[in-house]
Amino acid sequence: MIAKSDVTTVTVAGDGSVATRVTSIPYPTFESESINVFVTELATGIETPLVLATDYTEQNLGVNGISGSITLVDAAQAWIANPGVPATFGLSALYSITVEFDPEAFQPGGFRSLGVYSPITMETVFDRLTMAIKAGYREIVDAIADVAQNTLDIATNAANIVINAAAIAALDLRIIVLETLTANYKQTLNDNQSALALTSATIDELVNNDMVIEYVAKRGSATQYGKLLITNDSPFAIMPLHKLGDAGVTFTVSEAGGIGQVKYATTALTAGTIRYTMKKFTL
Repeated sequence: MIAKSDVTTVTVAGDGSVATRVTSIPYPTFESESINVFVTELATGIETPLVLATDYTEQNLGVNGISGSITLVDAAQAWIANPGVPATFGLSALYSITVEFDPEAFQPGGFRSLGVYSPITMETVFDRLTMAIKAGYREIVDAIADVAQNTLDIATNAANIVINAAAIAALDLRIIVLETLTANYKQTLNDNQSALALTSATIDELVNNDMVIEYVAKRGSATQYGKLLITNDSPFAIMPLHKLGDAGVTFTVSEAGGIGQVKYATTALTAGTIRYTMKKFTL
């Protein structure tokens, strides 16, 4: 009786030798259609179903319900080692082959006509039923394993989300710290200009509400020191906080698309330079 064995599937690893072209089946099969055959690429886990007559042939399947086997067919498939060499081809070491019991839905046996072979018929029917139950149990076990793996993956992903959220928060903090640091710039002041940009002095209303600029402007022998507050009052407005000396430099701010640009104007005197620092305040 089949109840003596729990085997419903067999897997053989390839080694490239002729021995791996044949896979023995240690469980009853009842008819030739009651198996599934597939190869698995070991590196990726990708399974490829094999087709009877195209990829393999069967021997003794369904004969007395046991001792069957399958033999690979060499059609230069990816899983064939030494293709085109009949004496040495086999299953590649990069693959494994699995043969699993897959029972047909119908039950061909019956008990109405009792005769000399009725015990054999009954045993076949019960063996087939037992085998089908075991195959179903195998699928349940596999499903439970998949659920357990999915649960583990979900837990891992949840942990990664927490880690990533912490990393994002840390990056946000770094951005805030960087934005509050003071940066130093130097730029040429053109003579007799009405509105030229301080190249680096911009402010984004979606990121910063206010910005303070401290500067020193020199034109010839004239020196001018001051502080400016640029505030987002829609539009941006510029407010002089302090001024010492006069080098003929004044400031305005323009806005386009939510970006404020600080600009300077100079009197007719001479070209010069301006050195300035900026401190931006985040929202």
